Amino acid sequence: MVFTAFFSVAGVPETGLTVTIDIWNLGTNTKVVDAAGCTEVGGGFYKYDYTSYDSDIDYGAIFDGGVALDDIYRYKYAGNITNYPEQLLLRTLGLSFENYYIDTTVYSSGKLTSARIRIYSVAGSVGTDDDVSATYELVATYSGNDLSTYKIEKV
Repeated sequence: MVFTAFFSVAGVPETGLTVTIDIWNLGTNTKVVDAAGCTEVGGGFYKYDYTSYDSDIDYGAIFDGGVALDDIYRYKYAGNITNYPEQLLLRTLGLSFENYYIDTTVYSSGKLTSARIRIYSVAGSVGTDDDVSATYELVATYSGNDLSTYKIEKV
């Protein structure tokens, strides 16, 4: 994986810096790269190719632009979000706000016990089999008349 950072001062790209990077494995809270040198790409961009990258691990990184920069411009952060990729974010936003449909509902004694929830990428497709971004199953349990728990799992 290639980590990238952009350095500028007052909006002007900074070139010719000696940039280093520290990378942490966020799952184990361990530093996996310590002050490694970065490559200048140009126009204020710098990169580091992390060859030990594992797509199942979340990483956090800090780029250090060096002592030539004031502290306010010196440090940049980067990372990957393997457990929360763009599609998961879009599904979460969809579930929270719009384009979802609940069907295949099951009731017991007048209480909802399970249902399917579908999230759609296109509003006009809601309720159809088209443009389904994700499907979830809702399961609810009750204690007497009171809802005890519910869970929603991606299927």
